Amino acid sequence: MPDPPHERADLDWRELEDALASAITAQMSDFSDAHSGEEFYAFALDCNAYYANVLFCLNTPESLEGSARSYANQNDNDSLAKEREALRWGLGDWRYQGFNLESRHWPEQVPMLDDFAELPHPDDTEQFLVICCRALLRAQRSGAFEALRKTVDFAVACIDHDEDFTSGEARLERVRAGS
Repeated sequence: MPDPPHERADLDWRELEDALASAITAQMSDFSDAHSGEEFYAFALDCNAYYANVLFCLNTPESLEGSARSYANQNDNDSLAKEREALRWGLGDWRYQGFNLESRHWPEQVPMLDDFAELPHPDDTEQFLVICCRALLRAQRSGAFEALRKTVDFAVACIDHDEDFTSGEARLERVRAGS
């Protein structure tokens, strides 16, 4: 089956990157103020590039442990370790998943996402994910996560819907190397 036609070249990708980087920074400032007593091991953008959706996610070591215990065989330490590893980047199980949607400012922070309603061409979906990675790295370099209490191994990620962590990590590293 041939790829759908490449129709989204008219979108302002740079404007989207700027808006996302600003939104991450603003949302993290508000979030860190409201959650100063918690420690976080990761921030991730949970994306569905086909529909141009972006969810901001954070997780705590305690939440990871609780999720792993709820899924693991309680009498098997290996099972618990496997669940911990599997859920470390299981964004749907994170304590704060899609917290940007709870902000009254979200729609006005990235209004052009309405113009990106559907990106059926693989080049466009990949470009969307690259833009998300670039915005995430810009926000990180600007100190967006500095106010959070973080574990020593705090990490950021950008992962597409149903994509495994290693694929998202490889893309983020390619973008990081190119910027």
